[in-house]
Amino acid sequence: MLTTLNFFVREATVQEDTLIAQHFYQMWLNHQLTPESLNPDWLNITLEFIADARQHLSYQAFVAEVEGKVVDLGSRRIFTSMKNPQLYPPPL
Repeated sequence: MLTTLNFFVREATVQEDTLIAQHFYQMWLNHQLTPESLNPDWLNITLEFIADARQHLSYQAFVAEVEGKVVDLGSRRIFTSMKNPQLYPPPL
């Protein structure tokens, strides 16, 4: 039997910035970065990046929900660079 689920995409709120930062962290791990390769303060650094990007790069995040539960996140901004030397050191 097929079940119909309600799918909804909305703009993320500032209160969800920690959730967005955690999503970035998981994406880095999915791209083969190790937790040890990231700055231990990655959460605060990423929250600062999000706040700065929102102010200067037209950053906007989006939340996808099914039945009221967050199932995915997305974001967009004016591109500068994904590499942040504070998060992980440059290659030698």
